[in-house]
Amino acid sequence: MKSVLRMSSAGLAVAFAAVTPAAITFHEAAIFEVYTQASSAAPVTPSFASFSARIFTNVADQVTAGTVTTPSAGTKNLTPISSTVTGFIDDDFADRAAAQAVYGAGNYTFTVDGGVFDGASDTVNFQNPGFATTVPHLTGDSWDDLQNLDPSDSLTLTWNNFTAPGDHTALRTYLNIFNITQGTSVYANSGAPGSFLSENFAAGTFQVGNQYQFTLTYGSLTQSAGTGSFSSSFRTGSHYLQTRGTFTPVPEPATFALLGLGALALRRRRK
Repeated sequence: MKSVLRMSSAGLAVAFAAVTPAAITFHEAAIFEVYTQASSAAPVTPSFASFSARIFTNVADQVTAGTVTTPSAGTKNLTPISSTVTGFIDDDFADRAAAQAVYGAGNYTFTVDGGVFDGASDTVNFQNPGFATTVPHLTGDSWDDLQNLDPSDSLTLTWNNFTAPGDHTALRTYLNIFNITQGTSVYANSGAPGSFLSENFAAGTFQVGNQYQFTLTYGSLTQSAGTGSFSSSFRTGSHYLQTRGTFTPVPEPATFALLGLGALALRRRRK
């Protein structure tokens, strides 16, 4: 299991958890195709692809177990991904075509086991919401700025826009930044393509020597209302393109010089 995908899945929940005050807010069948950005150029070849089935709640630990019955891959167990997301992830695919060959179009039936929603069930008719036509990536000087980031400076990240073919009802852009060193989320937000194309970060947001990962995700979603205990939830079928990259802030040259002088003074005192 690629653990960072679990983090990213939990981060995506931020945008959906506030849609309604119901306990179950969102249940989804989705395919991700994931890329890695290693330069200022857009990535071309996917790193891997995955299928996920997830139930989101807006109250912690309301759904902690369940199953999803797929059209052709049998029944899968749903287990906690975070306190408000329970799901199943299969990320052993080279690209979207390989994932779609196993988890294709059709009905995906979600059933909750245990808790106040024990036995609740609803079906997502997963069809073809369409993948974004361009791979998400940081543009302009954003990549270079990250690789040479002095955390005492402010930062602006920009990225490309996208559209998607297919029968989608919503398009969303998501940006997440995660502090790998400390295991904490630094930023998570989303917006509509065409309007959410950049983000500003104040000086002091990042720390010297900590390693970070950004994920930029383009989602094409087809949604409709659920039924029964899922009546306030969105039935959702989604296609996601996601790009990731890492960076480690460094001090400005003057700070390096001061660190060097301090080390030299320490050595002299020891002699």
